[in-house]
Amino acid sequence: MGVMTMYGTGFESMGQGHNAGIAWMEVGKYIEQMLATDPKLSFEYGRAMVMTEHSTDPRQEYFHQWWRGNGLLLLADDRTRTYLVTHLAQEASVSLAQKLQDFIGRDVSLPRLPRDKDDLTNFPEDFLTFVTVALGLGLEGASPNPSILQLVQAAKAKLTDEAFLTVVGLYDQIKDCKTVSQFILSHK
Repeated sequence: MGVMTMYGTGFESMGQGHNAGIAWMEVGKYIEQMLATDPKLSFEYGRAMVMTEHSTDPRQEYFHQWWRGNGLLLLADDRTRTYLVTHLAQEASVSLAQKLQDFIGRDVSLPRLPRDKDDLTNFPEDFLTFVTVALGLGLEGASPNPSILQLVQAAKAKLTDEAFLTVVGLYDQIKDCKTVSQFILSHK
């Protein structure tokens, strides 16, 4: 699953306006360029972005969550998979594996469930769950390592969560997210 499927005019289609759409596309171009030239560095950046510390300031944490989501896109890309698998197989990867498990395990149910695709921008944490489930599903068969097997199992278990499937259905309505949503739904 290539990361570029997640970038384009998504924020425009989600009602966030022209400037946000342009910024989203610029980020996508930079990420694609980095993945094409240096997948190992892309993995390292993605890991660092995912591991960004939690902020007690709600506004800052909102942006940190989108930042972590961009990091997840780097980690979920096919070009960084071997680095992710190698890292998760190491003892030192416990914190990353736990963070990914936490993202998958989040409760996305009511009353805070997004009502429509335009509401998704209010819930960056749902994007974290959405992309991490795809990442976990993409690791199936990659390694017999327990951390990886647990991520795959957690991702598969999320496919029975109706609230999560509602979120996937909302992302499926956004052109830039359709490849990832279809990848997730193909595992159902």
